[in-house]
Amino acid sequence: MAKILLINDHSGFSGGGDAALYLEKQALEEAGYEVYVLAFDKEANEHQRVISYVEHRSRIVNKVRKFLGSNNISEFIRKKLEFIKPDVIHCHLISKYPIDVYESISKYRVITTLHGPNFFCATSWGGLMNGAPCEQGIGLKCFRRGCTSLVNASLYTYLTNKLWNNLKSNTSIFHCPSRNIYSVAHRLGLENLTYKPLGIDSAFEKPVIKPLSSRPILLYVGAISEVKGIKVLFKSLLEIKKVFPNFLLKVAGKGILLDWCKNFVIEYDLQDNVEFLGFVDRHTVKELYIEANVFLMPSIWQEQFGLVGVEALACKTPCVATNVGGIPEWLQHGQSGYLVPPHAVNELADATIKLLRSSTMRQNFGEYGRSFVLEHYGASKYKSNMLELVEKLLKSDE
Repeated sequence: MAKILLINDHSGFSGGGDAALYLEKQALEEAGYEVYVLAFDKEANEHQRVISYVEHRSRIVNKVRKFLGSNNISEFIRKKLEFIKPDVIHCHLISKYPIDVYESISKYRVITTLHGPNFFCATSWGGLMNGAPCEQGIGLKCFRRGCTSLVNASLYTYLTNKLWNNLKSNTSIFHCPSRNIYSVAHRLGLENLTYKPLGIDSAFEKPVIKPLSSRPILLYVGAISEVKGIKVLFKSLLEIKKVFPNFLLKVAGKGILLDWCKNFVIEYDLQDNVEFLGFVDRHTVKELYIEANVFLMPSIWQEQFGLVGVEALACKTPCVATNVGGIPEWLQHGQSGYLVPPHAVNELADATIKLLRSSTMRQNFGEYGRSFVLEHYGASKYKSNMLELVEKLLKSDE
């Protein structure tokens, strides 16, 4: 049976892209393929058929290797490729060492999934800092527009110039999880593009019974960071509390703005309204989705899919999310939730309050959202899409 190698920035689980990778891995193994994962980890992963390149402990060294490349990393990848002899390679999130990865896979049939705009944007936001869309494409314009420093813009311009030809010539198929990223990639000159959305795990397809709650429960799942709109979310809580003083926001995730959030909670006397859960496992997050009355996704960056929102809808939980990236492709405004502009504190609060005021609306939105997700983003559909891509490349030499 054919061998498939999945390459990712890390082998652990930390977000939607990782969920997509392991759902694909499961589908490939069920179909009888021999599947390996190659990743770049802080510590070696001991799981069978998971190969870890253990990164240097110095962040500076790793940054230098990202922008200049590393003979050490390239040699590691080549040796593992010679050992595995994969028939197809699928690159998922490749932001740590893209030069080394794409230089090393020139002799293979390769799928690259564009999980985000990291190949097209010096900040990986995929848009301007004010939340407005950007035509993307890396260059000194990123500095002139105030998105990043001159040094960072210069580094990413150098990286792009060194990477771009290998990315294009060594990728057989570019997999686009949203129509939005398809449009961007096409505009920037990438070819062999195919649109196939991500999908939910089959665990989210099981019947859902929404519990009655004694207080309004809001949920946020994701990185506690600027690009995810966490500051906008917390500022909106002040407006929500004026109408629903006993609301509870559950925050599942970790990130660099955790201390900022905790200080905000103390400063504005929200200790009884916010609960920090840290990183939660897949089973627990499903329970949180089901328990919540409203799911909040206030991202500022151009989310290329936003799997957590789709999972929430699958659990009959209406969403309030920003109108950016691929989010409008799965969130129907006024049917399964509400779309608001990025950075819009009052609009985020108003939409949330509107849903909290009507249990009938929440139920109707939840039922519609679940039905839409199961039809368009079901586990079996995603698995068959990934198998189709792999089988297409396997047949390409026949």
